[in-house]
Amino acid sequence: MLMQDYFVENPTYPPHLFRRRYRMRRSVFVKIVQACEANC
Repeated sequence: MLMQDYFVENPTYPPHLFRRRYRMRRSVFVKIVQACEANC
């Protein structure tokens, strides 16, 4: 659901709500996810 809500071409919620909910920019979140995927 997270991907559908925030990371698709037409997200359900705007970027400012992602930052408010997760207290980080989407770009930082994506870097964390990529680092985790690289280590698995």
